[in-house]
Amino acid sequence: MKYRRIVCIGIFIFVFLIPGFSLTKDEAVHLFSEGIRLFQEGAEKEEKDEAAGRALYKDALVRFLRIAEEGKGKNSKLFYNIGNTYYKLGEIGEAILWYRKAQMLAPRDVNIRDNLAFVRSLRIDSLEEKEVSRLLRTILFFHYKIPHSIRVILFCIGAAAAWTAASYYLWKRKGLAVMLVSACIGMIFFISITVDSLLEKQSPGGVITVQEVTARKGDNETYESSFTEPLHEGVEFVLVDTRPGWYYIELPDSSRTWVPEKSAQLIRIH
Repeated sequence: MKYRRIVCIGIFIFVFLIPGFSLTKDEAVHLFSEGIRLFQEGAEKEEKDEAAGRALYKDALVRFLRIAEEGKGKNSKLFYNIGNTYYKLGEIGEAILWYRKAQMLAPRDVNIRDNLAFVRSLRIDSLEEKEVSRLLRTILFFHYKIPHSIRVILFCIGAAAAWTAASYYLWKRKGLAVMLVSACIGMIFFISITVDSLLEKQSPGGVITVQEVTARKGDNETYESSFTEPLHEGVEFVLVDTRPGWYYIELPDSSRTWVPEKSAQLIRIH
């Protein structure tokens, strides 16, 4: 794990990425700094005294979560550190949840990517992603690899270039190719941005965050189990539907099942 790379620059970046908190900026920065200090002390302590190390990690987590719960901002550094702390406490599902949130804000961050991949490797359940999904991720690499904010900028550039080229074409009868290429670029990124918006509203992702849960064929404990074995923490899914107290989910292998709402959390950033 790469948590030791977190240094003062992380705190500096954190300050300028908090637009509006219930806490003041100074209070939030102080809590974040305290959390980092406690986390690092926990890492040093646990080698000799595991219980003391866990206690320090829990204290760090309290500070990080207070910022996340009371804050109105979005901060990948904060989410990343929450993921690190949950990992050190052995809560794989929560760690994946917060790394996924951090990755939504910083898709190119190598530390987030590597830590997420490592924690995923610790899961009990191995559900293979369907072949079509892997193929789409390869073909539509720009949709998954380029941050949402950058895609918005590229859409604006493409649209502006297309309108400029169209005006020039109407005036000089030249530049048709530039106009078409620019329009295509703008349209591609417009579709990508729209898909993001629709997926976030209609099919948010989620993670099983309890140690294990029995998935069922209906939204009640009386329904029989969907599988011979329970699902374990860290299993990721897409939300298909909801009922009071239950989530209807689709797993990476395309199977669908019901799980209690309290057994999972959705990957949403407010």
